[in-house]
Amino acid sequence: MKNSAIHEALNPKFERFVTPAIITHVYRLVRIMAALQVSMFLAVILGYREWLGPILVILGFILAPLVWLLVCLITRAILEFLAVVFAIHRELADLAHKPCEEYRDPGNPPMPPPWS
Repeated sequence: MKNSAIHEALNPKFERFVTPAIITHVYRLVRIMAALQVSMFLAVILGYREWLGPILVILGFILAPLVWLLVCLITRAILEFLAVVFAIHRELADLAHKPCEEYRDPGNPPMPPPWS
């Protein structure tokens, strides 16, 4: 329980990022909410089908799933971008904590600093 996303979200010390842990939950929630909105939209279309006419009803039934798919794709792209940003941050933090000797070529001595 100590390392859960809820515990980290409520931690006032900001020792870890919460976003990588909740990205999958956010994506699931957005998909569910978009599906509910499409369902309500289709219910309204069915409720007013006599007033809308057959062309708009058919158009609504064609466009509603496409809008849902578009919302899911855009949300996925944004969340993947966030995941990549946090992965880059993690990799840069790992590189910053490694000693410099790991990056030097043993055959070439390091260059002296330009100010010496």
